[in-house]
Amino acid sequence: MDKCEQAKADPTLSDADINEMKRQRFQQRVRRVLAVMQEERIDWRGVPHVTPDGRIGVRILPVEMARS
Repeated sequence: MDKCEQAKADPTLSDADINEMKRQRFQQRVRRVLAVMQEERIDWRGVPHVTPDGRIGVRILPVEMARS
């Protein structure tokens, strides 16, 4: 039984358990996206910018990787 099935079976999970499940699911999505990016030979570049509230942000843009 995985964590999601446990959550459905046991609605009394702690906030820490729920946050851990969210972190694990996010990491799984990141791994799937990275696998597709590598297969399709897509790279991502960050372009820094200043946000309206004065913080530094980054816009993420896809860049085709050099074919070798």
